[in-house]
Amino acid sequence: MVVVLLATTLAACGGASTPKTIDPASVEQTVRADVVRQGGALKTITCPADLQAKAGITFDCAIVLEDGTKAVAHVTMTTAERFDFTTAKAS
Repeated sequence: MVVVLLATTLAACGGASTPKTIDPASVEQTVRADVVRQGGALKTITCPADLQAKAGITFDCAIVLEDGTKAVAHVTMTTAERFDFTTAKAS
């Protein structure tokens, strides 16, 4: 079974004088909310930290569902502040 979810939200932090980095907590919260909205339940989600926030950056967040099934959120930054993602069972 493959679950596909899409979302766009703010995901960057940092001031004008420092390079913006991706806020992993923001990404994790958005993915969790989207999974719950669609009737799923996440046990954990972990996204990488210290990634530069700019269009085209891609990264994966590790997901464990309540039943122990592992999944992944494939995240693509569409701008420095927004991202899209899809989720699928981990292979």
